[in-house]
Amino acid sequence: MEFCQYLAETNQLPPTDVEQLQRLVHRSRPQIGRVLIELGVMDLRQVMKVMSVQAEEPQTRFGDLAVRCGYLTRDQLDHALAEQRRLTRHAAEILHRESMLSDEALVKALIGYARGLEDRLQRPAPRLR
Repeated sequence: MEFCQYLAETNQLPPTDVEQLQRLVHRSRPQIGRVLIELGVMDLRQVMKVMSVQAEEPQTRFGDLAVRCGYLTRDQLDHALAEQRRLTRHAAEILHRESMLSDEALVKALIGYARGLEDRLQRPAPRLR
């Protein structure tokens, strides 16, 4: 369960604030083309070319198109996606920065979320037949 979903399900934030928080998290995520340029995997010309292909295939993800065009490997894409996730601000950071929760409420929410994750990890895995 994502932290935003946890906040919504435990009524620690009103639904409109959860939606705003999700938008802010999404906006903090750098575009994958920018990440690929910064990693030195692609150049601007290649990114623009993939974007022009994507204009014709808007349902296809940028990274998949870049691999298909031969500009990077699947491993390079996976590395760039991991870097993109690393650079994306966590909801807790945004909550703190935007003062959407008091410091005390944020700490309590994080502790509750962590306990929920810990409980899920301690459950026995379902048996496969």
